[in-house]
Formats: sequence, C-alpha cells, structure tokens
Amino acid sequence: MKEFASINSFQEFVEKTKYSKRYFFDGEIQSFLGALIGSRGSRIGKYHSGQKFWRAQLGFDVKNRTKSTNYREGLKIPYDCERMKPLRKQARAGRANPAGIPYLYLATTKETAMAEVRPWLGSIITVARFETTRELTIIDCFTDSLSNMNDIKGEFNTKIREQKIWADINQAFSKPVSIVDQDTDYIPTQVISEFFRIHGFDGILYNSMLGEGINVVLFNIDDAECVSCELQKLDGIKFQFKEID
Repeated sequence: MKEFASINSFQEFVEKTKYSKRYFFDGEIQSFLGALIGSRGSRIGKYHSGQKFWRAQLGFDVKNRTKSTNYREGLKIPYDCERMKPLRKQARAGRANPAGIPYLYLATTKETAMAEVRPWLGSIITVARFETTRELTIIDCFTDSLSNMNDIKGEFNTKIREQKIWADINQAFSKPVSIVDQDTDYIPTQVISEFFRIHGFDGILYNSMLGEGINVVLFNIDDAECVSCELQKLDGIKFQFKEID
C-alpha cells in the first residue's frame, strides 16, 4: 500500500492542482491519491435508505391572501422541494463540485444546515428535510483526524501522517465558501471528490465550522429526496473571539 510521502503531502497536492497540474496528473499527485484511497480503511461508512438530512436556503415564497393584497401582506411560505434541490447543468462551483455538475450539500442537523447559509439576525430561512433513497457508501474525512500538531511528540510515523493529512482535507472541505474565493480555491477538494466518486463512493462526510453537526455532500442529487419544507427565523447570534498569538 502506498504511503503519504510527508506530513505536508496535502499542501503540496493543493499547490500542484491549483497552479501546476490540472487535468493530467504527474507521479507525485497520483502517488498522493493512491495513498489517499489506500488509507480509507475505517473511514468507509454506510447510510441506510431513509436516513434523514437537512438543507437550508435563505428566503421564502409568498402566497397572497387575496388578489388585492401586495407582496408584503402575503402569507410567507417555504420554498417548495423543487427549489431546494440544485439545478441540473447549472450548478455553481463549490467545495466539492465543479461548475455545471451539481452535488447535494446536506447536514445531519437542522441547526447546522441553517448555520451553513450564514444568516443574519432576523433572517427567514427555508429548511428542507431530505431522506436517502438507497443505501449509500460514504467516505468520512472527519472521524479520527488529527488536528493539533502541538500534541505530537517524536517522529511522524505513518499513522500520524495519515491522521494529519485527513485533518487537512477535512478542514479544506469545512472551510465556509466566501464571496472572495476564486474558482481555483475549490480545485483540490473537487479533484478529491471526483476521485472518490470514480472509486465507487456516493459522497463525503466532513465537519462544519459553523454548526455543531456534520456536513454530507452526495455526488448524485437523486440519492436523497426532499420530503418536507418549513420556515425558520434566526432569533439570536452568539460570537466568540480569541486573541491571535
């Protein structure tokens, strides 16, 4: 089984895929991907059919009470299920999906799904409940990942390298999408997503930096169906700050 060359293998992969090798990979990138699939081990998880997930979008629809009422006086209703799924062939680039190829971004809790859209105080949010339509095989980037290098003493053995690199990958997926991001920022995680897709996985699991739950992205948007939608309103925000050393 191939091993990661160093503790910095993921960062080197990021630099190459963003600025050097985009579609045809050299030996180093292939070696990294080989080590990645070789170290999947206990990270393979299963979700049964009917597993519940959540997806949120800012906003709502309006149903007029009467023909004479204006938009503001209309009855607020959630977006319908069709609106809550990505548009086919019109998807914007995201952390996991390239432009034009839609993936379905979900969360394990309603609160995490809402936090991921970064609402402001008073925002009205449509939240949809999804259920998986079949058994799915998921790659878990989060569990058993090593995030604190300060706790490591001694040499970086194979297990430590694997844990740290998976932690780097988890963090790359978890980083909230920003309006200042460039399309090239998503390339490394898009490559990893497609790599797992062609190796038979149905999606990727990673933690949320905005909520306490877990995020799941499904490669096939038909692997989960929207079963209900509701409205929520953000009623409070709590910020936590830490001084930078």
